[in-house]
Amino acid sequence: MVIRRIQVALLGLVVLLFAIRVGDRELSGGSSSVVFGLMATSALSIGVLERYRAKAAGPRS
Repeated sequence: MVIRRIQVALLGLVVLLFAIRVGDRELSGGSSSVVFGLMATSALSIGVLERYRAKAAGPRS
């Protein structure tokens, strides 16, 4: 249950960073590579946590 909450928080972070990136691009004409890197790292973390959660649950019969 804790892992699922972390995943939801990371997904919220990805959405927030995406909104910042889009808003920044509209205002300044360019996008920040730092924001993109944070967004990509958060998205990858969601996948890693999902794999860990599935492995911890064990095989289903």
